[in-house]
Amino acid sequence: MQLRRWLRRPTAAGDFVPVIDGLRFVAIMAVILYHLNDYLVTKTGRRGESDWLSDLLAHGHIGVPLFFALSGFIISRPFLAGTVPRIGHYFARRLTRLEPPYLVNLLLIYTLLVLVLGMDALELFPHLVASALYIHHFVFGGASTINFVAWSLEVEFQFYVLAPLLLAALGLVGTLPRRLALASLVLLGGWAHQAPVVAHSFFGLTLLRYSGFFAAGILAADVFVNRWEQRPVLGLTGDSLTLLGVALLGSGLSGAAWAAGLMPAWVLLILLGSLRGRWSSRVLSVAPVYLIGGMCYTLYLYHFYVISAVGRLALPWMLASQPLWFNLVLMSLVVLPVVLLVGALLFILVERPFMVWRPGLRSRTETASAESQGTHCVER
Repeated sequence: MQLRRWLRRPTAAGDFVPVIDGLRFVAIMAVILYHLNDYLVTKTGRRGESDWLSDLLAHGHIGVPLFFALSGFIISRPFLAGTVPRIGHYFARRLTRLEPPYLVNLLLIYTLLVLVLGMDALELFPHLVASALYIHHFVFGGASTINFVAWSLEVEFQFYVLAPLLLAALGLVGTLPRRLALASLVLLGGWAHQAPVVAHSFFGLTLLRYSGFFAAGILAADVFVNRWEQRPVLGLTGDSLTLLGVALLGSGLSGAAWAAGLMPAWVLLILLGSLRGRWSSRVLSVAPVYLIGGMCYTLYLYHFYVISAVGRLALPWMLASQPLWFNLVLMSLVVLPVVLLVGALLFILVERPFMVWRPGLRSRTETASAESQGTHCVER
């Protein structure tokens, strides 16, 4: 019970939605397994080998867009519920919640790159600064050379900056026009996500390409806050919606052109179905699932480096005579427990303290209000 208290994210009373943390679990596990698969096939020279499990895990990159949709849901929820935060507290909360753990991560990796890999400290320093300011892609035209997964944090930051303005504009119109506008953004964002003119250009690592997923999260939050939250009737219809969304998402990931251009719409179906489904919500609300999901930010920042460190020790034990799927299972059994253990320790020691740190808040009411404004995983 004490361990569960340490591992659970602090939230205001009544604000905790376990399904959302359950979806964070799905997203972070997809990303971890994606990188584990990539590490193994690269190090063993088996890239390109046809294997059902490796082919499945190679689609785990969809976990990042799912995180974006969850950010849209979480950030927009208080705005849509009518409890609009003061803009100063909104940005202070983003910075005090996310920046300190991120800086610790960047400084640690920077030190390891210099001391262990022998990289030039002065040459690397501008990349450290640009990464810390969430502008590495804008300055250097690519993902961070300190922590390459931080490209998604820069996309998140772009959304955080624009979200208050967008949500204020949406608040000026009625329910139907607002939802039609959001649905249009979901569809346009689906085009932007797969269009070569966006995906294969400078804009491929910016908010423009992933805007549809954030819009999907906002639309799901609008339905949840204004229709479902006070009438949480769960049923098999929601489960059917979840399964349909997963099937259509799989079609898009497998290369079906008609489905690939609607990826944010399929994520929207999964969000709505998970919130409304009897069985999907039950599975996502199991304690180990939502607890791991709540640690997704720390897991996201550190998982690849743990995979690399532990994988280096595990590689000699892989069996070249066995199918790739067998070695993936074997590697997962060795690496995943260490990833989760290291992630849990760093979550407790580094990330969680900043979840309860409320600089400048003078009352319990203000603190509760700030707690309700948590971010995605990023708070991933």
